[in-house]
Amino acid sequence: MKDENAILHNLFRRVMSKYGKILKEVKDKNDYQNDFRDIIYKDIPNTIRDICSIETPYKVVGSYGKGRWTDVPWIAIFDERITTSARKGVYIVYLFNKDTQELFLTLNQGVTELAQNGITGEDDIFTF
Repeated sequence: MKDENAILHNLFRRVMSKYGKILKEVKDKNDYQNDFRDIIYKDIPNTIRDICSIETPYKVVGSYGKGRWTDVPWIAIFDERITTSARKGVYIVYLFNKDTQELFLTLNQGVTELAQNGITGEDDIFTF
């Protein structure tokens, strides 16, 4: 377990320290297939799964963006009974800040799907 924790720590540090530079290179060269994405998309989620023995109904997902790379890559843990997407529901997520080279663990609420369906805070869905 200690080695796996060290591996995860090193992966997080690598993303925090290099993502801003790699993102600039990716955008300058239009090289959206850069292998650095694997750290966010595969390596960190797999390591979290291994350390925490995460199984159904939980799902670990990493994203560097869809198509083009995002300024804020993230690693989320979804409870599939609530959501399987960052677009709706609540979930915990690691957010990387490329500018300050910081990592945040947050509880997020996805509202993209609601907003796209025209639901606002004035609708009954938000009335308690």
